This record gives sequence, structure tokens and C-alpha cells, in this order.
Amino acid sequence: MKKQNPIYLFTTLMSLGVAGFLLFILVSAFGIPIYILAIIFFGVLLGFVLFISNRLTNNSIEHRFERLKECEVCKTFIPKDSQFCPSCGVDFSDTPVCEYCGHENKVDATVCENCNGLIK
Repeated sequence: MKKQNPIYLFTTLMSLGVAGFLLFILVSAFGIPIYILAIIFFGVLLGFVLFISNRLTNNSIEHRFERLKECEVCKTFIPKDSQFCPSCGVDFSDTPVCEYCGHENKVDATVCENCNGLIK
């Protein structure tokens, strides 16, 4: 299971504390019904937490998988521009490229995985 980043937990707890404090002040000072304020504050709080968590991650998971490919032999993730796998040593410099679509196929492939074209 992936560990939770502590900054998310801290941001969430701080936001809940501030929202609770402001909710207490508004209920005691203005006499506004608590359920109306609770709906407003927790909606704003949820939006704030989602905004902050999106900014903190900066879509790093998607960018990580755009830069990586999976080794056909040992199934580890390696950089896309690698010529060999550092884990198992498979050489990717002689991978067959499809003449029809340009897809890089496995070393022992005879048919393209993308368009089913024959590979020489």
C-alpha cells in the first residue's frame, strides 16, 4: 500500500481546524443556524483541500508513466530512451520497428502489436 504524503494530512488537519474555529465564531456571534454554515464551510474546505492536493502532486504520477516503459523480459519500468534494461540486461537497440505504423515491438515479434502488420 502506498504511503500517504504527510503534507496532505497536515493541510487537511489545518483546514479542518480553521474551518471549525470560523464556524464556532460565526454561530456564536451572529446566531446563524449551524447546519447552513456547516454546509458552506465544508464545501469550501473540500474545494480548498482538493485544490492544494492537486497543486502539490502537480500530476507527477502521470508524468512519471509518460517517461517510462516496461521491459518485456523482467517487467520493470525503465526510461523510454534506454537502449538496455539495467535489471536484466536485455538490449533494446535492435527492437523491430513496424514499417506501417512505426510502433516499436518486442525483440522476437513477427507481427506488429499495434496494427498487426508483418515485421521483416
